[in-house]
Amino acid sequence: MARARWRWSTWQLALFAVVFGSIELTFFTANLAKVTHGGWLTLLIAIVLFTVLLTWRRGAGLVTARRTEREGPLRDFIDTLHATNIPWVPGTAVFPHHPNKETTPLALRANVAHNHAREL
Repeated sequence: MARARWRWSTWQLALFAVVFGSIELTFFTANLAKVTHGGWLTLLIAIVLFTVLLTWRRGAGLVTARRTEREGPLRDFIDTLHATNIPWVPGTAVFPHHPNKETTPLALRANVAHNHAREL
């Protein structure tokens, strides 16, 4: 950021790193002694929360990828509906919380498969 936006030279970046690095190193060494006197608990909680959040993010990515694969393209689903003789019934089908417009909601696929009908 400093080099690209503010166009700082190398010596300015080095000076900044030395000044703020020495301040941060002072704080770090001062607080390092607190780890043995109970500070380990805070670090342990942080590690556990980090692990949970990292696992959650990875799992959400896997679920999204699997869901996108199972949903299939919306255009193909619509073409299949038009090609088959599935009757229309009055009403409006609403499938909230669908992440994108390119795939078919699984609930819509299940509804058509179970009821053998589609809403107007």
